[in-house]
Amino acid sequence: MTDMEDKKNGLIVGIDMKHDFSQISYFNEKTKEPDSVCYIGDKMDYQIPTLVGVEYHSDRWIFGEEARQLAASGRCLVVDGFFEDPLGKPEIFVGGHRFDKVDLIERYLGFMTGLLEHYHPGEPIEHVTITMPSISKDIVELFKKLSP
Repeated sequence: MTDMEDKKNGLIVGIDMKHDFSQISYFNEKTKEPDSVCYIGDKMDYQIPTLVGVEYHSDRWIFGEEARQLAASGRCLVVDGFFEDPLGKPEIFVGGHRFDKVDLIERYLGFMTGLLEHYHPGEPIEHVTITMPSISKDIVELFKKLSP
């Protein structure tokens, strides 16, 4: 066994967060290559809309493509742009409702990492790397606090 194999305690995950879409990948121990996670829904897709929504009749939090579809049918309030300057402008207002951006980021990251459960049930996450279009030292510290 190598040192890397001795130290493995869980998944090594990468999340690429962009304004429109995000993607999540993990290191596949068998192939020794990264594998992207397909969003499970009406269509199989690696690009997951960077959206958080709240369903009107149930107050259920929804994410990604499901949020987009329910918003299109008028069944949910959808929030985007929530990871842009969450420390400088910590709140976002949509449809007369106030949302805390850090809370939305935490919920979205939970959704993204939850997609891994389909591929690796019960396996913990050892390391997460997050990429964004722009990043600051404060954002790095925020993500460290929020990491699953």
